[in-house]
Amino acid sequence: MDDLDLPDLSPKYSGEKIALDFFDTDRNVFRILKEVSGRNFAVDQDVKGKVTLSLDQPVPWDQVLDLVLKMNALGKTMEGDIVRVSTMKTIIRDEKDRHEKNLAEQRQEEVLPLFTEYIAVSYSDAKSEVLPHLKDLVTKGRGTVTVDQRTNMVIFTDTAEKIKRAKEIIRKLDRVTPQVLIEAKVVEATSTFTKALGSEWGAGGGILNSSTSAGVGPQKGYDMLGGTYGYDISVNHPPAGYTNSIGFDFMRLAGRPNSWQWNPSKKEKLFHRPES
Repeated sequence: MDDLDLPDLSPKYSGEKIALDFFDTDRNVFRILKEVSGRNFAVDQDVKGKVTLSLDQPVPWDQVLDLVLKMNALGKTMEGDIVRVSTMKTIIRDEKDRHEKNLAEQRQEEVLPLFTEYIAVSYSDAKSEVLPHLKDLVTKGRGTVTVDQRTNMVIFTDTAEKIKRAKEIIRKLDRVTPQVLIEAKVVEATSTFTKALGSEWGAGGGILNSSTSAGVGPQKGYDMLGGTYGYDISVNHPPAGYTNSIGFDFMRLAGRPNSWQWNPSKKEKLFHRPES
């Protein structure tokens, strides 16, 4: 018979590799592993034993930990971010207590009354976005959860505590999707669109314009004073005829986002103003 390819069930270690040389070392070995790994360790009071190791070739620190535990009939459990080291007797006792607690809670749920709640979902799709998060919440063998697609409602049947938790989940999921309003103007400009910047000056002198002899003179009748002269000076900046302008208006009023505006002059034509 051909050899069968059996899966490799041995643990996979990925910790930093270290080389150690211990002789009759006690609980301090866990302090060393803590410094190397950067993890939090909690060692029970009844953990005792000695460790002798001579590792010339570096091996992962988590492999060293498992080896030390096996050598002293110890075990480890993860409690959050803490590695707890206990005797196997303590671990078995804790597991038994946890199992009995779960059974007691299950028996308690079996005698609690059931209620049905119709929970409206306003912004999310109840079937595709909310229902998957509620299926694991219902009490097995008693509770149910369904969706009415026509009204986008969740129909939840379970104990009062489970219904409360379901409402809390729906409240966190049923949120308005943030949206952005974009406003723009599309303009058409001719190929002769002109850009200009300059000044136009004009000046004139002579007898004041109110006189019948305007433009000749000094004005007669004021010879003793040397006569009077009038001057007209004018300036136009920029030159007349070039009145095109471009403006930008950034605002946020009543919750509306920023907008960009083009102020066309008589040389441009506004033909579309999309808004989305």
